[in-house]
Amino acid sequence: MRTSSKYLVAAVAVCALASGLNSRAAEPENRTDREKSTTAVDSSRDKDASRDREGHEGSSANMDKHLADKLIGMSQGEIQLGNFALKHTQNPEVKKFAQMMVQAHTEFNNKLARYASEGVWNENRSGASSDNRAHQPETTTNAADNKNSDNKTADNKSTETKSTENGGDQHGDKMVQIGKDMGDQINTAIERELGQYQGNEFDRAYVGQQFWGHVVFIATAKAMDNHIGSNELKQVVQEGEKAANHHLDETRKLIREISSNVARAGSNTETQPRR
Repeated sequence: MRTSSKYLVAAVAVCALASGLNSRAAEPENRTDREKSTTAVDSSRDKDASRDREGHEGSSANMDKHLADKLIGMSQGEIQLGNFALKHTQNPEVKKFAQMMVQAHTEFNNKLARYASEGVWNENRSGASSDNRAHQPETTTNAADNKNSDNKTADNKSTETKSTENGGDQHGDKMVQIGKDMGDQINTAIERELGQYQGNEFDRAYVGQQFWGHVVFIATAKAMDNHIGSNELKQVVQEGEKAANHHLDETRKLIREISSNVARAGSNTETQPRR
């Protein structure tokens, strides 16, 4: 009986020892499984965060592009009206102002072009002079840059083709075209109205239009400031707003000068003796 008890105790001890060994052997496996599970969760979170960042950056870039398109359209209108005024005014100060509009807004659009949709800014279409086109920044400086530029252009065209095939760019292209059509209609209507005047009356009408046009431009630039994602684009727009404020001051001076000219012309007419 004692011998049997000894065997029983020994058997229980062996079973306990074996159970402990099995438990310790399984422990690393369980730890590895937990680590794998934690790594998978972290990886999934990283992917989600990356997608969120990419989505935000893409949305911000699209917004910047839309805002740049809008400003280029407004600025191009100033260039066209400036060229129109150069052909119709006889006032040296108004000519000087109109030339300043052509040059300043051409330079402004050249800076905006890199942030805008492709084809929005066409300097030749705007009627800018060859002298103003000389201010357009060069995009290549040597053979290596030319090669890199060609490669980027090829990649961009490939990407645009794929996006267009999927319908991705069709809406954006349509909106760009609508913006151009609206700008053309507005400028045509303004030129038709201005074309009815001559002399001081034309000068007064053109400069008055420029006064309100720059009030709207400055307000638009201020409103955009809080929505621009790119710091570089924001700086370009702020510089444009500063220039527009200077142009607005110039219109105020011209309005006073033209009003004086009209008053003097009326006074001379009244004092002329009747025959």
